[in-house]
Amino acid sequence: MINKKIYCLAAALAILGAAASCKKAIEIPGGSESRYSMVYLPAAATNLNTYILRMTDSVQQIALGATLGGTGQAEKDIQVQYQVDQKMADAYNAAKGTTYPILPAGAYEMPASTVIPKGQLSSPLVHIKINPSKGLELFKQYLLPVTIQSISDGVQLNQNLRTAYYLVSASLNLNDFTEFSRDKWTILSYDSQEPAEGQPNGGLALNAIDNNTASFWHSKWNGGETPMPHWLAVDLGETKTLHGITLIGRQSDNKGKPKDITVAVSTNGTDWEDVGQVTGKDTNDKQKYFVTTFREARYFRITVTSGYGDTRYTHLAELGAF
Repeated sequence: MINKKIYCLAAALAILGAAASCKKAIEIPGGSESRYSMVYLPAAATNLNTYILRMTDSVQQIALGATLGGTGQAEKDIQVQYQVDQKMADAYNAAKGTTYPILPAGAYEMPASTVIPKGQLSSPLVHIKINPSKGLELFKQYLLPVTIQSISDGVQLNQNLRTAYYLVSASLNLNDFTEFSRDKWTILSYDSQEPAEGQPNGGLALNAIDNNTASFWHSKWNGGETPMPHWLAVDLGETKTLHGITLIGRQSDNKGKPKDITVAVSTNGTDWEDVGQVTGKDTNDKQKYFVTTFREARYFRITVTSGYGDTRYTHLAELGAF
């Protein structure tokens, strides 16, 4: 029994000795451990920090902060200088194959600097202040590259996490817009329709605005399908500002529901201006989409360039606008 106790004690001392030797083995040589710490932007760890702001004449904020990563807290106050650099936006677009314009300078204010206080790991959060009404186009995406321009002497900067990229756009709330009454609507024109659908399906262009989801407009198929694109133009009966369209798909599982759609408007029914591209869903449910450019118009037109199921035909139960 005594020998066993001595054996256990020796083993325990051996383990403690090994632990001590391991600790000594990972000690960082060469003085202060602070030289292994680096300042970086946490937001730089994300490829794109995406923000969708409300298109209002008001200031909206994006938080920004710097952090010290490494082996310990800041041994002194660390001054961090921020900068927005067009060259960084150009480099991002070149690397990613994108064409994002830089956020207009008049639309935002950004603090020039911050401080990581002594004994801390991070700076207090500051804010990039953006007013979308000061130069942003609705739904357009802008790039804001925020980089650390410089830091206090004697402190290292993490070059890989030096620049954070923010993708900013201005949008609206679909629920803020009420659909137009269709009481005065008529069909202006269409590329084709299919009377052979018969009742209750309808198949005619006017079935897309008849307030009846059981009927639908269908492009021609009897005697041979006509190929894409297919289009349908509506007379609103009065001039309105078009903000977007609504779609209700044919109430079936049939292929051919509209997928890629171009929306155009006209004041005279002859000259047309494209105001947006819409990607419809393969659903029977109601869909609501903004157009990119709001215009006053008496007429609007949808052109279906592709449908679900890779069909030559398309169909639609109800078409609306707001």
